[in-house]
Amino acid sequence: MRFSIIIPTHNESRDIGTTLRALCALDHDDFDVLVVDDSSDNTPQIVQANEDERVYYLPQTRGKGRSAARNQGILAAKGEIVVILNADVRLPSNFLRDLECHYRSGADYVLVESRVSNHLGATKHEYSNKLPKLFGTYIWDLSHGVCEPLARTFSSFPDCDWN
Repeated sequence: MRFSIIIPTHNESRDIGTTLRALCALDHDDFDVLVVDDSSDNTPQIVQANEDERVYYLPQTRGKGRSAARNQGILAAKGEIVVILNADVRLPSNFLRDLECHYRSGADYVLVESRVSNHLGATKHEYSNKLPKLFGTYIWDLSHGVCEPLARTFSSFPDCDWN
């Protein structure tokens, strides 16, 4: 199973090098990384200096903003599965292997709940990014290794046509 990891970037020179090194160390044989960028800093040079043949630099040409960058990356993706990351995300080395397990078990898509720690000076700020259960068949909780099947909740929104 092939994965395409898409990273939309805008002036991410502080983080992108570390993120790319972490991605290149993933324990999976078949993936590529597409960095879709519209930076005015040296993010392009950092990405292009990465020597791993799985990392591709794409200047953003399809609109403006993060959503346009994601869409451009999705259109360029060659993988069966698309993973979209922010430029400051450090995945555990087993991430793609564990994710692949869910797809092989029949998941149509997987949403990931994450815990983020930001270190700003001497203060540590933590928050949890809770994804709404509306959008997924499964939520894969990285911190606990739990895959939780979700009930279809679309019918609870009578004003929307989900077909």
